[in-house]
Amino acid sequence: MPYSDEELLEDIRAVAAIVERAPSLQDYRDHGEYAATTITRRFDSWQDAVARAGFEPHAAESELPTEELLAELRRLADDHDQRPTAELMNDEGQY
Repeated sequence: MPYSDEELLEDIRAVAAIVERAPSLQDYRDHGEYAATTITRRFDSWQDAVARAGFEPHAAESELPTEELLAELRRLADDHDQRPTAELMNDEGQY
């Protein structure tokens, strides 16, 4: 493993200091040093990583109605004339 658990947790704490609260996954993507997927794989979930770093995690936002998510993907596809990527959804999507 190229990074220790403690290095990853310390980076979550550093992001928390920047945003002045328990960081969301998007906060970490915006300010963290490592790939968010590295953290979620190491600690099984973002929520678990935040808790291990010493914070009360935000409630998971994974309970979106499927039709709302699909509608947003269709909107992005129409707006950009291409299949939406994860990067496009993160940058311009509602979710």
